Amino acid sequence: MHTSATQHTPTSPNPTGLTTEEAAELFASKMMDGAPVPLNQIHTATVRHLVHTFGSTLSHAKEEAAKAICNLNARATASRIDISKSTSTCIFIHHEGELRALSINEAICALGEITA
Repeated sequence: MHTSATQHTPTSPNPTGLTTEEAAELFASKMMDGAPVPLNQIHTATVRHLVHTFGSTLSHAKEEAAKAICNLNARATASRIDISKSTSTCIFIHHEGELRALSINEAICALGEITA
């Protein structure tokens, strides 16, 4: 999944009464419940859904779709990023009872392994 850091629009209600964040998670969860579908396809479909059905901007739809997919995937683990300790170049993760650090370079390498 690739999102760009462009202008962010606030989460707003859509015609169903859900926030954009809730709509993204509901749509993505339905796609993830059946047969295995590549995450990039789920992301693309969720983005289209948010743009076409709810009028989200493309950049906002990409961000919300990525967050929804990551939130759904994270339910299988207790590991979490420590936002208060992390910086733009160092990510601190609570994992298996330990606080571990991941550099931006290591994160970029992990992205390459995921998308390869």
